[in-house]
Amino acid sequence: MTENTTDTRTDDETPIELLRRVTDGLASRREVLGTTAKVGAGGALLSAGAGTAAAGGSGGEMSSDSAMVTFDDQESTGTSVTVAKAMLPEDGYIAIHDSSLLDGAVLDSVIGVSEYLEAGTHEDLQVHLFNVKGADFDMETLDEDQALIAMPHKETNDNETYNFVSSGGEEDGAFTKDGSAVVDKGMVTVVEEMDDEGEETEEVSDIDLLNFALTLEHLEAAYYDHFLNEYSESEVERSEPARIFAEPGLQYSTYQKIQEVRDHEEAHVEALTQTIEDLGGDPVEPAEYEFPYETIDEFAELSATVEAVGVSAYAGAAPMIESDAVLEAALSIHSVEARHTAYFRLLNTNTPFPNAFDPARTMEEVLEIASQFIVSE
Repeated sequence: MTENTTDTRTDDETPIELLRRVTDGLASRREVLGTTAKVGAGGALLSAGAGTAAAGGSGGEMSSDSAMVTFDDQESTGTSVTVAKAMLPEDGYIAIHDSSLLDGAVLDSVIGVSEYLEAGTHEDLQVHLFNVKGADFDMETLDEDQALIAMPHKETNDNETYNFVSSGGEEDGAFTKDGSAVVDKGMVTVVEEMDDEGEETEEVSDIDLLNFALTLEHLEAAYYDHFLNEYSESEVERSEPARIFAEPGLQYSTYQKIQEVRDHEEAHVEALTQTIEDLGGDPVEPAEYEFPYETIDEFAELSATVEAVGVSAYAGAAPMIESDAVLEAALSIHSVEARHTAYFRLLNTNTPFPNAFDPARTMEEVLEIASQFIVSE
């Protein structure tokens, strides 16, 4: 792709007509967009005469091998886009404008901005949309396919925060070349959530995630209930796992501690069930289970694994939760499951905190592990 250096717009062609022509497949997109942005802004932002003030003090002409951006056609779930490549001669940002820029909406057209970028070359930049300081949006995601414009901006006030919109265009203005902004356009096609292989997947709702958590809590509650019905208090307290505690008060409360864990899991089941119902969903029912242990020692070892899977499940699901209230509830359960894991690791004479970081498993990975205990649903 080439940089924007040539004016190919005819005198009677409006910015909207130009955008439509570019969208329809004109190969040299960046050549056209330099003029498109200048004309669309009515000369107030990007004309050679007003470049210094309106571009937030950027001033001066950029050489052809300085600022550059490549923004390819792409698919997006509507919350972010990817800038293929950007070259910045100075620290700055990549702003994403919608096509209202071509009608003169210099500030209101900004719908996304990258993180603060140091001078140099950057590739595959993910830019989140509808989170721009000083901007007020009535939507949270793109609701239709559309052409968007990527534009490199300078950092002019050394605060590492994009202030172009909040300052009314006085700070962090665009890099320019020959009086025009350095830009590139890409057609963004809005699709459902993509999996790792690029295939469309159904959107996972908070109710789906809550039922996912409820499935695990049903299993854990049944797991401990099964054990407590199999072994007596005296059998547990005389077992090898319980004898690791030098303090008799700890050894002879092992059975009660397992009861407490069971009670926690039942409380989690009740809370998740109620939340799902409050949100208008249908809570998943418990299944029938088989647990592969034959001794108390084997139970203690398996328990550490079961709890660790639960911890990783909540960690993996948390970033997908939309509701702050649901996220808060999930994290409160996550920390309790982590304490359960630490206790059972101690029963196995293992360190209760083996790593500085715990893994976050996907729903598919967790269900694959949990399914080995499920006989029927």
